[in-house]
Amino acid sequence: LAPSMLGVSHSNLASFQNAIAKSARQPIKKPTSKNGNGKTVELSALIILTNSQKRQILLGKKLRGFGTGKYNGFGGRLESPEIDPTPAHGAKRELMEEANISVPLHAFEKGSVGVLTFTFEDKMDFSMVVHLFHVDVRLEESGNDVTMANTISNAESVVIDPNCIQPCDEIIPEWFEWSNIPLHKMFADDSIWLTRFLSTLSKNQWEMVGTNALKPIRMNGWFHFSPGGDENNLIRH
Repeated sequence: LAPSMLGVSHSNLASFQNAIAKSARQPIKKPTSKNGNGKTVELSALIILTNSQKRQILLGKKLRGFGTGKYNGFGGRLESPEIDPTPAHGAKRELMEEANISVPLHAFEKGSVGVLTFTFEDKMDFSMVVHLFHVDVRLEESGNDVTMANTISNAESVVIDPNCIQPCDEIIPEWFEWSNIPLHKMFADDSIWLTRFLSTLSKNQWEMVGTNALKPIRMNGWFHFSPGGDENNLIRH
């Protein structure tokens, strides 16, 4: 995307919130519940699915609805607690529904890598809180049994049969090299957080925590879309 579409970058959350509040002429507060502060907060899950051995990422091309024609990770809105008791349950369900990929729940629980919060100039009473998960896979044909292996990130590597990956009526899955992601056909925020996340996997960068302990990168991103939403695809972050 053109640099102008990536908008203004703020060094901290307070600076970001103040800028958005001035633009909207109303305070922007961190959402705490689905209806906190009189606003609608939509909770979602988003999966970053990679094959680190080949430095590839699986993206889905949206065929209908919000973001039609754009590529994105797999995921969607969390359902009721009876269906999705936790965001990890929602991520597991969405990946199966959208790409026919079955991944054990504990892989999502271990693969939680942060949260992204989205607000919109056109809908100041609405925000999205997206729980991020990273799942790394190895592709081996005819493997009906799901097995686990070590990977370069905090997510466990899941061995799956590549033939199981199937499109649905909403999304077509497609593999891309990490160095050739179609960012010009994605939401502007992906150019910022997704590229940073993948770069840490590529370089195998870890943060030392205590003695001989490793902590992977975690995302805490805030993005505000200017009027026009996905049509203009212009953000502040």
